Amino acid sequence: MKMDKNRTIKGMEKSLFIIDILLCSIWGLFMFSTWAFYVGALLVPVLLIVVRLWVSFMVYKRVGYGLYTATCFAVLLIGYEHRDIVFGIPIIRMVDYACMVVGGAAPRLFLTDYYYTPDKEMGQMIANIGYVWLAGYPILFGLYSLLKIRSIKFRLMPGWKTIVKYVVVVSLYAYFYEFFREPASPPDWWVWTLMMSFVPIITEWHAYKESSESFTPIWKDRMVGYYGLLSLIILTAFLIGRENPGYLGSVGVMALSVLLLYVVLKSDGISLQTRDVLILVFGTFAYWLAQFFDNELKIALLVINLCCIAYVCLLKGLNWKTLLFVPIAIIVFIQPFCIGNNLYTATDVGMRGKYRYYDKAIKGLWLVDCGKDKLGLRDRYGMILDADYEDIQHMQRSKPYVKVKKNGKWGVYDLEQRRMEIPPTYTDIVQKGKYTFLLADEQNPQNNKYLTMYVHYYRYQAKIWKFYELSDTIPEQPLAFDWSQFEDYINNR
Repeated sequence: MKMDKNRTIKGMEKSLFIIDILLCSIWGLFMFSTWAFYVGALLVPVLLIVVRLWVSFMVYKRVGYGLYTATCFAVLLIGYEHRDIVFGIPIIRMVDYACMVVGGAAPRLFLTDYYYTPDKEMGQMIANIGYVWLAGYPILFGLYSLLKIRSIKFRLMPGWKTIVKYVVVVSLYAYFYEFFREPASPPDWWVWTLMMSFVPIITEWHAYKESSESFTPIWKDRMVGYYGLLSLIILTAFLIGRENPGYLGSVGVMALSVLLLYVVLKSDGISLQTRDVLILVFGTFAYWLAQFFDNELKIALLVINLCCIAYVCLLKGLNWKTLLFVPIAIIVFIQPFCIGNNLYTATDVGMRGKYRYYDKAIKGLWLVDCGKDKLGLRDRYGMILDADYEDIQHMQRSKPYVKVKKNGKWGVYDLEQRRMEIPPTYTDIVQKGKYTFLLADEQNPQNNKYLTMYVHYYRYQAKIWKFYELSDTIPEQPLAFDWSQFEDYINNR
């Protein structure tokens, strides 16, 4: 009876660990994607991801100083000056992405609330839940391990001289990190806390050097090694798809799917046969090919892909956990990441090519068609403009406005807000200036209007504010966004 209880507890611990490491991995991916365009700002986010993932493994393995590192991370999360940007935004984007995938909700639903709603109710609540999970879970698990003190692997502090030197150097660096800046500011102790969280690495390194046969550091643990390989494969798929490379995506879809299956099978001591590779390559190629077709043919190719993946997994006799993991990893992560979009949405359209005319989304927009005679636009997650138009033309490269033609009439659509700004009622739309366009109604010239865009477009504010004006004449001065007027409007809502 006691053995069954212990087995149940261990199973629950493992399940919680898997959930935590999966959520942390997705959070890390969103943090990376948020900051990947700013290489100079990537160092701190990457270190934060490493520390949090490392904490997960330490508390699960019940390493004695796991609670120490978990506490350091919690203090860092509370005291970090850019907490909302580095932690909050990726957490909220996770929820927004889930809403887009599951329910087809508008993009940046909670992120917009987090930024531009006076009370920040939903966005702030989601961020706070994320903070509690990131900081609270490892501490609670570490305290639980303390109650089972006999099972904790206490590792003393070998290499204490190195640790003392490290602490001194880090302390001096943290003290003078902000001191010499203009204007001078107090010591930035979040830097000290971040660097001090790596003290256990020094401890494990010295312990490993002293007794490499009897001591295995966390980073050499078999579970950590396989997790690192799988994470690297998925990150590679993400980087390929982010660049929207075209035909290179087909190579990534096939090669990375096979590589992931190989790593998983190797962890279970199962070999990968040539037959398995060929079947999986055939299925993944069908997936890549499906993006160029619509309706029944696209669905058929997707079904072939699913059947090939399922057949290979069943053929290898995998246990139910691995049998569940491999298809999910390939279908949910590897394949959509490599081609840069989710094919299981918008199955009624086929890809025509990249949409290269909008500077802010040059890598994430595609022109699609339905029956080869109706055009639309989609992004990585789904349709943003239904394939119901005869022609689509971009108006200004730095702005998200496109003119669309339906039933011989032209209108204006906002790609960012997914909103028809001007219904298709005009016979022509002609550019008259850099930001000014004539909306011409040849049958009723008295209805002619001039649409003038603001010099700058702010996507979040545009949810409730129009960044253009309609007038009977061309404005004499460029239109600028009045921030004070906008803030007054927000505060008075």
